[in-house]
Amino acid sequence: MEVRLPQAKLEQLTITLATWRGRKAGKKRDLLSLIGSLSHACKAVRAGRSFLRRLIDLSTGLDPATAVWGVHWKGKTIRAECDNAAVVACINSGTSHSQEAMHLRRCLAFIAANHNFHIFSSHVKGVDNVRADTLSRDNLELFMVLQPQANGTPTTIPPPLLDLLIVSKPDWTSQHWTQLWSSTFTMV
Repeated sequence: MEVRLPQAKLEQLTITLATWRGRKAGKKRDLLSLIGSLSHACKAVRAGRSFLRRLIDLSTGLDPATAVWGVHWKGKTIRAECDNAAVVACINSGTSHSQEAMHLRRCLAFIAANHNFHIFSSHVKGVDNVRADTLSRDNLELFMVLQPQANGTPTTIPPPLLDLLIVSKPDWTSQHWTQLWSSTFTMV
């Protein structure tokens, strides 16, 4: 099934966004109107919800693996198993109250949109998350026993990608941030 925005709504939204670009201030009522329009658009553009959260925060006062391997996931749905219920909720809902988590969720949404894949998460009990625990404890030997089809050579995460993911106050709309994303993904 394919969901699309009607062309007229897309054009109106593009005009509205253009009027907001570069603004330093605005009326709360206008911001709420913009949020409502974008929220409607997010029904067709799933990844948009992660970016919309920042505007919602204004009105009220995952990850390296996806960047490295996302190019191979085009058109696929990826399930990320996790033993942290809050992370599962953040990935699946596209939002979080934590600014740090939202930065990472926006990165994940951007990477997924850039490589055209969908990612969701499912919860795994901590005691059942043995493979991930072996990797987090640098026990590659045991991991290879548990997951023999895995590549035994770890993938290097480019340092600029790690810097991008841990920037504390990203400015997603700035030219600098756009260039940072572009240059990072040409390296990956």
